[in-house]
Amino acid sequence: MKNMVTKYVFTLFGLLVICTLIHFSAIAPMIESLCIDDICSGVMSGFSLLIAEPIICVLIVVWLINRKENQYYDSIS
Repeated sequence: MKNMVTKYVFTLFGLLVICTLIHFSAIAPMIESLCIDDICSGVMSGFSLLIAEPIICVLIVVWLINRKENQYYDSIS
């Protein structure tokens, strides 16, 4: 159980790093080009970096855990 927890914690950290790199390389410049106002672009960029992308990463990890538990319970029965 301990190995599984560390595996998914490292997976979550890896996903967060990858999302941050993708954000600063692709999403932030796109938001700056779409939003004319600096305040609007800052709010949109901050919202996507600090709220939307971590939630997506957590949902991916939860999906992976759920899939692994389903495989485990299917192998028992």
